[in-house]
Parts: sequence; C-alpha cells; structure tokens
Amino acid sequence: MVGPGETLWEIAAGLDAEGDPRVMVQRIIDLNGLGGAVVQPGQRLRLPAR
Repeated sequence: MVGPGETLWEIAAGLDAEGDPRVMVQRIIDLNGLGGAVVQPGQRLRLPAR
C-alpha cells in the first residue's frame, strides 16, 4: 500500500537497490495497469518479484 508522500520511484528503488529504478518503475506500472508513474496514498500495488 502506498504511504503518504511515497513515490513510485522510492518504492521501485526499495525493491531493487542495486538495479536501475527506471526498470522497476516500469515493471510496477505494467503489472498494475497504471497510466503513468503517479500513485496516491492508500493505493494498493502489486509488486514484481525481485
């Protein structure tokens, strides 16, 4: 669940600290059918396996 002030970039970086966050951001967008990288507090996201 997205927390207050949290961004998709921060979520992606936390999932794969060694990788390129842009790749993980796109994976999250694709997995959740998002229209872009904007997320809202309280929004539930499915996260890809690392």
